[in-house]
Amino acid sequence: MRINVLIDDKLMENALKSGNYPTKRMAIEQGLKLLIRVNSQNKIQDRKGKIHLDGDFGETRTA
Repeated sequence: MRINVLIDDKLMENALKSGNYPTKRMAIEQGLKLLIRVNSQNKIQDRKGKIHLDGDFGETRTA
């Protein structure tokens, strides 16, 4: 997908340096992948304590 966006020059410079990315495209793609991964982890953490499982897990582990 082709898209034109305005990105702060200093932000892009820092992103390129911090990840040692050779191109702006690589820096942006890696940033988007990281954003997706973090948001997925947050969704999983939001479910903590809300899922009830039945069973004797001690017995399952020794079997």
